[in-house]
Amino acid sequence: MSTSIPLQHLLEGPLRALIAEEVARAVTAHLPEPSEPWVGVKQAAAHLDLSEDALRAMIKREQLFARRTPTGRIALRISELDAWVLSGGLDA
Repeated sequence: MSTSIPLQHLLEGPLRALIAEEVARAVTAHLPEPSEPWVGVKQAAAHLDLSEDALRAMIKREQLFARRTPTGRIALRISELDAWVLSGGLDA
């Protein structure tokens, strides 16, 4: 004789926890590390060994993606710059 567990009980117990863990893992996999600071044009240009004007021009031509702060300042992450370089961004 087999006993079946109602679906409602499965979703309230271990299966629900497993689903929640998988969803959290999938969402956080696409987020940058929270401890990674944003850098401005000066630091980003120095990291890429470019002039600040050259970096701004690349952002304006949409060769490089950057975010803007609420005050309009350009903000970038070093890890995103490194990934851009590894993908051939400076060669374009």
